[in-house]
Amino acid sequence: MKKYLPLIFILILVIASFGCVDQPEPPGAGIPRLVMDYDQEVNETIIHLRGMEIIRYDNITLFLNDTKISQNHSYSLEHRTEIPEFDLRAEVKREENIYQFNATFTVKPDVEDVEEEEEEPIFRVTYYDGEEEIIYMDDLPLVEVLALMEENI
Repeated sequence: MKKYLPLIFILILVIASFGCVDQPEPPGAGIPRLVMDYDQEVNETIIHLRGMEIIRYDNITLFLNDTKISQNHSYSLEHRTEIPEFDLRAEVKREENIYQFNATFTVKPDVEDVEEEEEEPIFRVTYYDGEEEIIYMDDLPLVEVLALMEENI
């Protein structure tokens, strides 16, 4: 039995250390997502910035027109607004990476070419490159993955 004692001791150390090892993140888990929704009962746009997994970010910032909403060392950021048209810029920092999103949102826009009369457009999204997209209630929530900026901090 004495000759197996070092082997048993090593086995116990290995088993005990399994709880101390961090699990690797799934690919893309650290990339933040912008989730846009609309609450018709109170006519509010809900802006939610978070990761796919529960991940703490160094800084999460929303720029809504001229208003800055920011949190440090946070898992997510949520903001509600009744503004009918707004420029939205989202910026998230984690370690040496910076992620961004830019677009203009028009809430309940007048759209002439609605496909069905029952469909009410909720958002007209004009992206920074000029591309436009109409979002209907059935398309909500709108989920956008933030783009990783090429330069690092």
